[in-house]
Amino acid sequence: MQNAFWWSIKSFKSGCSKRSICKSSYFDEDSFGEILKAAKLVADIDPKILFILQPNYLDMNKGIIEDCLRYQKLCAKILKDVRILLKCIS
Repeated sequence: MQNAFWWSIKSFKSGCSKRSICKSSYFDEDSFGEILKAAKLVADIDPKILFILQPNYLDMNKGIIEDCLRYQKLCAKILKDVRILLKCIS
């Protein structure tokens, strides 16, 4: 099932325009390998495409913000613009 997911992402690449963005929502149980794989797919299209990391707000107490900052730094090695989008709940 997971291979079919990544295959569909790769096949989608050809239809992307230069004005695209990519938002990667992730959870505490997601591996950095999956996030890096998504970042590499975006970089293959165009490393200037905006890449947004959005952690699951339910995992905020599990150190996910620190992980997100680390992921941002690593993804920024292959992408020009990596941002973090936090959802605030009141």
